[in-house]
Amino acid sequence: MSEADQWMRKNPKQAAAIGTRWIPGLKLDVAEAAMQYNIQQVDRRMSAHNYRALWKAQDTLQRLGVIKTTFDVNKHIEPKFILNVMQTHPALFSDLQPIPANVAIKPGFVFKP
Repeated sequence: MSEADQWMRKNPKQAAAIGTRWIPGLKLDVAEAAMQYNIQQVDRRMSAHNYRALWKAQDTLQRLGVIKTTFDVNKHIEPKFILNVMQTHPALFSDLQPIPANVAIKPGFVFKP
């Protein structure tokens, strides 16, 4: 998936054209316009920000009364697979900004709000 993600980031017009083949009625100009936003989020790398986002979302929902209790986000995120890809195939992410050291995670990382 990381290889496909990088290809989309590097080839947004071609990726948009492929999308028109799979989504009935999608016009090429619309797909190309949308792709410029889609490729901004095609980054599957994990950092402490992923944990914080999940923690913040469920904390907000609990404060609003949508859910009754919160949960330990560490039990719901398994980063080992993408961390392995990040370590063994760094070239797949070479077109992205580096993850800042203060939010980079390693195996065994535990998020603390």
